[in-house]
Amino acid sequence: MDDGSRDGGLELARSIKDPRVIVLSDGLNKKLPARLNQIHALARGKYIARMDADDLCSATRLEKQVEFMEAHPDVDVCGTGVIYLDKNDQPAGHYLAVPTHKDICSHLYRTIELCHASVIAKKDWYKKNSYRENALCAEDYDLWLRTYQTSIFANIPEPLYYYKLDVSFSLKKQFRSRRTIAGILYDYCMKNRKYAKAILYPLQQYFKFSISAMMNAAGMKKELLARRYSNVGPIDQMVYQKYVEEIESIIKTKL
Repeated sequence: MDDGSRDGGLELARSIKDPRVIVLSDGLNKKLPARLNQIHALARGKYIARMDADDLCSATRLEKQVEFMEAHPDVDVCGTGVIYLDKNDQPAGHYLAVPTHKDICSHLYRTIELCHASVIAKKDWYKKNSYRENALCAEDYDLWLRTYQTSIFANIPEPLYYYKLDVSFSLKKQFRSRRTIAGILYDYCMKNRKYAKAILYPLQQYFKFSISAMMNAAGMKKELLARRYSNVGPIDQMVYQKYVEEIESIIKTKL
């Protein structure tokens, strides 16, 4: 799915000689939520999996997720753990995802622990639950928050998705995300008559952005990004080497 790209991605996608690959492009830039809704409307499979164009994923990711979904038919959405990459595409840290719906939603007003780009979900679930197209930079959190009470989320704890955190990080993007989430939380809390939280939680989002901006200005970007993968500590050398070898294998794969 192309979204009016100008970086050569469309040409690269069209160069893939595989009848299973369908490239869709209309030359417009409609943003991610609109494109995801378009994908869900057009997809014909039982499950829908996605990833961002600048990331990588393990060769076994989809196999393991489909096996999990088939073995757990009650689950609607399944994510994975994540390996975070630095600007040189080397492993900087990893995150072992919490497995159960209860764990995923245990800090509801702070985060819902599904890595958006890593998820696979039932097509029938997406037919009932579309993205809100004006929730830019927080369309995933908005969708999870609206559906967690009527859905079952899960994660495969194993890191199977390689996320280019350093490259994708920007204060502009951070501000847009925090601002959108603040609005989402305000509306959610007001709807549920949690009036004090409707003030507190949006303010927390702006406070978190202020901390991020100060750390970035102080030259602490590395420490700021490391907060994403602080749940398991540094990568063991053997595990690090495994990630490096898989990255090399992925990059060498001919399309």
